Amino acid sequence: MTEDEMVAVEQYLLLRDALFQIADKFDNTVSVSEFCLSHGLTVEDRYVIAKFLTQGCDTKDIRKVRKQLEQHIPSIKNMVDEVVEDMIQAFTKNLRSDGGPSMEYRVGTAQDYALLRDALFEIAAVLGDTPTQPISTNLFCLRHGLTKDEHDKIAITILKARDETLTSDELRARLEHRVPKIAQLNDEDFQSLLFVFTQWFDKAFQQQ
Repeated sequence: MTEDEMVAVEQYLLLRDALFQIADKFDNTVSVSEFCLSHGLTVEDRYVIAKFLTQGCDTKDIRKVRKQLEQHIPSIKNMVDEVVEDMIQAFTKNLRSDGGPSMEYRVGTAQDYALLRDALFEIAAVLGDTPTQPISTNLFCLRHGLTKDEHDKIAITILKARDETLTSDELRARLEHRVPKIAQLNDEDFQSLLFVFTQWFDKAFQQQ
């Protein structure tokens, strides 16, 4: 894998996980693409589901719809009924009034990925994201040029330090040792890093 390909993969992983973090702030599925990503469905699967639901099937009969979809997408068999129902509702909301899909699904280009990145930042801003109070650890890393690997190193370092009594300077020194780019953050940005990662961990522990 070339260096450019590795950077592209890192960018994709941060965008994907930022999408998951933002989507988690909604009670119901608001993006069919996010649903597919989080449940291991492909672009082709997304197209098949959207096309199937435009053919006038009775979406109220969940079991019948499920059985028919399983013939085309075997992995749906692994989903519980509540997830299938959520999927059908999400896709149905994304159909036009004439029955067609609300967007043309296609393979993304470099420009599409740039639009995806900007769209995530725009949605995050509507939800209250700011440089000083970010709502996503992954968007924070994208904003500051940190990779997915560096994101994970930061998360592990902060998680391990939760049971220790460290000053902010001591924690920063430990993080800079693991991720040298941290040294480039000013004090305000570093406090934003601690804020968003702590918020992420607190929510994860509450859900356990």
